[in-house]
Amino acid sequence: TATSTRNEPDSNATNNADTDVTTVQTGTDLSITKTGSAVPVAQADAFFYTITARNNGPYPLGATDVLTMTDNIPSGLRVSSLPTGSGWTCVSSLGASFPQDGPFTLTCTKTAALAVSANSTTITVPVVALSLGTITNQAAITSTLRDDNTTNDTVTQSTTVNQAADVAITKSVSQAGSIGLNQTYTWTLIPTLVSGTTGTVTVTDTIPAGAAL
Repeated sequence: TATSTRNEPDSNATNNADTDVTTVQTGTDLSITKTGSAVPVAQADAFFYTITARNNGPYPLGATDVLTMTDNIPSGLRVSSLPTGSGWTCVSSLGASFPQDGPFTLTCTKTAALAVSANSTTITVPVVALSLGTITNQAAITSTLRDDNTTNDTVTQSTTVNQAADVAITKSVSQAGSIGLNQTYTWTLIPTLVSGTTGTVTVTDTIPAGAAL
């Protein structure tokens, strides 16, 4: 409060003082990490992401403070079911029916205290790789407590997805029935690449006792 006075009489003393109120809020530093259960993965492989929020301080989150995690699921990634985590409630921008193919956004919230230098309970996101190449996935954390350092509130996880292959083989003999001693016959081996477009197929055939090439 500031007050102004002078020696001469003041005909209006009601405007001689002014008060300004400044609200000081508590702030802290949240951060987030995201890891994949397997790197690299093959196309159509199932794996999962683990997301963890951390309070770096200097102030704790109270019991009524809310953590909010958003996960931007990109194209080429399928979420098999709703993410899980103790105390977390998760929803999808595409609704409640799973599986869901990206792009879409997952949002998870948790109301709970979080001490300084403590990690939150983790969130597990079950996914399937649909596209070849590199899948880049970004997640972010916010809370009802002001964050004084927003540079570590987002994390980007890149996952390499390699070509998957399914091979098969058939084997046939040139002569049906019994084969006489020292009689020549042939086996035919036909390898097949059921799925996948490139790569080297190796065939191994163990010759049994009593047969010679």
